[in-house]
Amino acid sequence: MARSDNQKLKLCYIMKILSECTSSGNGITMQELIDRLAMYNVSAERKSIYSDIRAINEFGEFLKVNSYRRDGEVRYYADERMLTLADIKILADVIAASKFVTEKRSRELIGKLERMVSEREKRELNRNVYIRRHATETDDDGYSNVDPIQTAMRENRQIEFTYLQWNNRLQLVPRDGGPRTGISPWWLVYNHENYYLGAYDSNKKSMRTFRVDKMRNVKVTELPREGREAAEQSGPDQYAQARFEMFDGTAERVRLVCPKDMIGTFVDKIGRDITVISQGENAELSFFIVPNRFFLTWLLALGSSVKLLSPQHCIDELETMCLSMVKSHERRPITTVIFDLAGVLVRVRASEYMDELGFSAEEKEFAMSAMLRNEEWQLMDEGAISQDEAQKRWLRKYPEHSVTIHRFMENVERLVEAYLDTEELLRSLKEQGYEIYVLSNYPKELFAKHETMFPFMKLPDGFVVSGIEKRFKPNEDFFELFLSRYGKKPSECVFIDDLEGNTRTAEAIGIHSFLARDRDLAISELLAFLSEHRPE
Repeated sequence: MARSDNQKLKLCYIMKILSECTSSGNGITMQELIDRLAMYNVSAERKSIYSDIRAINEFGEFLKVNSYRRDGEVRYYADERMLTLADIKILADVIAASKFVTEKRSRELIGKLERMVSEREKRELNRNVYIRRHATETDDDGYSNVDPIQTAMRENRQIEFTYLQWNNRLQLVPRDGGPRTGISPWWLVYNHENYYLGAYDSNKKSMRTFRVDKMRNVKVTELPREGREAAEQSGPDQYAQARFEMFDGTAERVRLVCPKDMIGTFVDKIGRDITVISQGENAELSFFIVPNRFFLTWLLALGSSVKLLSPQHCIDELETMCLSMVKSHERRPITTVIFDLAGVLVRVRASEYMDELGFSAEEKEFAMSAMLRNEEWQLMDEGAISQDEAQKRWLRKYPEHSVTIHRFMENVERLVEAYLDTEELLRSLKEQGYEIYVLSNYPKELFAKHETMFPFMKLPDGFVVSGIEKRFKPNEDFFELFLSRYGKKPSECVFIDDLEGNTRTAEAIGIHSFLARDRDLAISELLAFLSEHRPE
């Protein structure tokens, strides 16, 4: 930009310099201001700058310019900004703490706030703001959903969207099939560090609550909104306050007794719309809320000093929850031990096997990367293709390695061997009265060969093999197939596997599990566990 054009921006550059480079007690002299303007190709005289500073102060919308004298010189600084450093620190902390805003978006927003303070204050802001990791780190859909929702409310129209839920792999996946339709948005509520949409569901004929960050593909439809009367009857403030953790349900009056020093606990969680009646050292509290399981669980966590008085069905539910919890934590005897194969009962000896075949280093690398660690082997595990089909695929993809492929697959059953203590381990457990099962991701043909090849395979009471069942770990239905086929309860079983995803799924459905990262250590821990949970 030419020098003459930049002169038009002189007032803007003065505000920029004062805003970015000065603060209270850290001003700049008139000559320093002139020198900094020159860096932007703006020439200025003292007289014109005095006039510009007066104009900035008269306007007063963006900042106020003040001055002080030090060492015989007058220094100028931005005194009153739209937001002070303290204001910006609070906003930055709120943004950083919000679960609704992803880490990436948090950094972008805080970066914009940083432009409103001086360089010196920016360093202080950076030292004080910590952005924690959020549950949703993949995108900003939740953040961007707010705009179409507000558009729909402004234009009095319905929306449609896909609603998500967390699966057992900690992934957000569509919930209840296709997109939700017939949703009339009436308000947005920021509560419990998340945005919630209060909307009328035409299909259910009632008000519903949706987490905005779990909505995807939000579209404004041409249909007019419905449910105005239902929305007006509850109102966003009452609706949000009555819903514990924002879950749907019918609000009821709840009465309870607690020590007086716990009143603040209820105010912090529920709000100030609580009736309090003093009872000596205790207080009776009364308030409206949706008494769902989340609320009752929270009450349970407060301990025996809190006594629920009404409604009666909540007292009954609370008693059921307590009994169920006690029952689920009772020490139950283990009757069934479930083993994975590879990494637990048998050892994969790929390198040794290929040495016996006389493979070169290049052939080894090919077999490991293109065969053992490729999709074809996984498809054999899943029962999607046969061993013969996998071999044909490899030959089509890598014709230059046809000799290596044929030699590798000719005696592939030698790829694994039983651990030295496997047969003794299983036999010992059988003698102690345990039922033994194998639950494994394993190719069908390879399992058939190993079933006759290894003597220990005669000991288990049953097998569930992915290549045969065409189900596989870590999916829950693979474990559920085992439980239903053999009539087992999860609490009676213990499972050992070398992959964390598999043990995590087993734990999620109630099966005690051991992760065999260190196989020998895991076996020792398993045996110690069994000694404490012996069947009578």
